Parts: sequence; structure tokens; C-alpha cells
Amino acid sequence: MIDLLLQFSIYISNIFSPWMLLLLNLFLLSLSIIYLNIKHIPIKEIFSVNCPKGIKGLIMIFISLLISGVLSQIIKISFKIPRPTNSFINEIGYSFISAHSAVSFAFAFTCVYLIYKYYSDHRYYINLLHSVFFFSLASMIAYSRIMLHVHRFIDIIGGLLIGVISMYLSVLIYYSSIKYVNKKIFK
Repeated sequence: MIDLLLQFSIYISNIFSPWMLLLLNLFLLSLSIIYLNIKHIPIKEIFSVNCPKGIKGLIMIFISLLISGVLSQIIKISFKIPRPTNSFINEIGYSFISAHSAVSFAFAFTCVYLIYKYYSDHRYYINLLHSVFFFSLASMIAYSRIMLHVHRFIDIIGGLLIGVISMYLSVLIYYSSIKYVNKKIFK
């Protein structure tokens, strides 16, 4: 049973790595740009009030993932806390904070923000089920890092906090850029 849990944790940890989530989001952004070209919507509409909410969401998720990845690496280099020595897989780098947790919680918090911001007209239990799904996924990723003994619990809590901060900063950056672009370009 423990071997099965370890294999599952390795699988979760690899498939939902920070780089995989970032590449998936870049792929979806690329599809969105293709969609805008097919519908003959100018690219400058991305930073306007009239931008489709799905593309707004992808942009905010991308900004959030980028911020959480960069912040987690800066914090790792600043604190230089070594990883636990009894890990089941070979990981390089420092322990505090967990970049997997930071990116996965940034993804989850941003998705939940977008669900309640843009899809509040849906039934409440549908939004709640989506929220539970995203937070369960992020928690499963974080738990897999503890299960593999590559992080401590405090590393996961730090990742969760960076996820919240990244979501907040991505929303702030996106909406302030919309205000700036609408004021300067669309007048």
C-alpha cells in the first residue's frame, strides 16, 4: 500500500510540476490568440474591458503562476534551507518554500477567484464543487511533496501563502494594466 502511495505521489509531483502548469497555461494562451485571430478580434482587445472572460482568466492565471514561481525561487535562494535527507526521490535545490505548492495554490486560488468573479450567475453548488476540486488538487500536490520527504510542512504553508499573494498580485496587475491601457490607448 505504501509503495502504491509513493508511486502515486511521484506521479502527481511530476505531472503537476511548476513548469508543466506554466507550459499548459502558455499552450492555452496560444490557443486563445489563435481564437482571437479566427474571430477577427484585434490583439489589443486583450487589455480592454471587452476582453472575453476566458482569456482574462488565462492571463491572470499565467501572471499568478509566473509570480509564484519567481517568488518561490527568490525565497529559496534567500533562506537556503536544505531539503530533508531521507527523501524518496532525488531533488536538487533548497527546501523552503515548496515551489510545487506555491504554484499549485496560486493556480487554485486564481481559478476560484475567477469562478466567483465571472461565473457568479451559476448555481452556488457548481461553483462550490469547482472550488473543492481546485483546492483538493493543490492539497494533493502539496501532500505528495511531504509524502516523498522532499519538503517539510512549513515549506507547504509557505507555498500556500505565496499562492495567495500571487493571486492577489496577478489580479492587481491585470486590472491596473486594463485601466492604464484603456486610459492611454482606447481613450
